[in-house]
Amino acid sequence: MSENKIYDVMMKATSMADAGDFMGAVEMAEELIKEYPDFVPTLCFIGDMYLHLGSPVLAIDPLEKAVNYKPDFYQSHYLLGCALGRTMSFQRAIHHLRIADKLEPNHTEINRNLGWMLCMIGEETEGSPPSAELNKAIKIDPTNSLAYNDMAVSYLVGKSKSPQKAKLWFEKALKLNPQSEFIRNTYESFKIG
Repeated sequence: MSENKIYDVMMKATSMADAGDFMGAVEMAEELIKEYPDFVPTLCFIGDMYLHLGSPVLAIDPLEKAVNYKPDFYQSHYLLGCALGRTMSFQRAIHHLRIADKLEPNHTEINRNLGWMLCMIGEETEGSPPSAELNKAIKIDPTNSLAYNDMAVSYLVGKSKSPQKAKLWFEKALKLNPQSEFIRNTYESFKIG
């Protein structure tokens, strides 16, 4: 298969994903991987599609292969960290997110996910991780409503519990993205008065 053919297949798979057909995109990309098993962008694409499908366990294998084939590619580590975090493998997730952060500093989503996962394992205090990571994500992109949402959750499940601070962060998140069902559902699930 020529380089143009790889490009054409990946463009079609990306178009399918953009149209919401994540499984069709995975199937197309997996056909490409049969012929080019070490093509890292396609392995990352497959992993990302499985994350979109809500199947982080299925995302791990292609993303681990991508990391092994090209260990200096930040996106492989970032996506693997996200997949591992969603399977509650927080220590491994944090390891890969820290590598991604070294390879691609000041990336809001890397810092946001790292902050969230540090909170999940209880490694946070005011002004230090995850607050430091979440604050960094917000500083990099002050329009990232999910970073505000994660900061709110850190004040509900972390060591520094403060429903009042959580409410303020949720309000900021909803002000930035009032249509977000995810943020609204997260806020409502904690029933903060």
